Amino acid sequence: MASSQFPNPTTPRDLPSGRVTTILNSGNGSSRYGSETGVMRAYLERAGVPSAAIRDDPAGYDTERSCVRARSEFGLSAAVLVTQDFHLDRAIALCRRHGPDPIGVAAPCPDCAWWSIVRNHLREALLARPRALLSLVLR
Repeated sequence: MASSQFPNPTTPRDLPSGRVTTILNSGNGSSRYGSETGVMRAYLERAGVPSAAIRDDPAGYDTERSCVRARSEFGLSAAVLVTQDFHLDRAIALCRRHGPDPIGVAAPCPDCAWWSIVRNHLREALLARPRALLSLVLR
C-alpha cells in the first residue's frame, strides 16, 4: 500500500516524484514464514527507496486485516494497492469496506513459475474470494 498514487507504483524509482510519501509493507512479518515485510523492505531498499519512506506492518496477516490496519494503525485515508492481478479485485473490495480509499495496480510477475500462477488463481477463486464475500456480507 502507498499513501498516495503515482503512475506505475510497481516501480519504486517513481517515489521521488512526491506523489507517494510512504510505502506501507503489509504482510506476515513472522520469521517462521519468511517475513513477507522483511523481503519487501529489502527489495525496496535495493531499488533505492529510502528506509525512512518505508513503514512495515508485520501484523497484516491477511488482506482484510491489512486494510483495517492501514487506516486504524497507520492513518492512511487513501492508498494505491500494488499486488498481483489475481488478488487485486478482492483487495480493492476489502479496502473499500474497511480501510483507506483504494486505487489498484496489478504488478507483473514475469519470473513467476506457471504452476505458482495456477495455484494462486485456484486459491483465490476457491478459498480467498468466498471468504472475503462472507466477510463483506456478514459484517
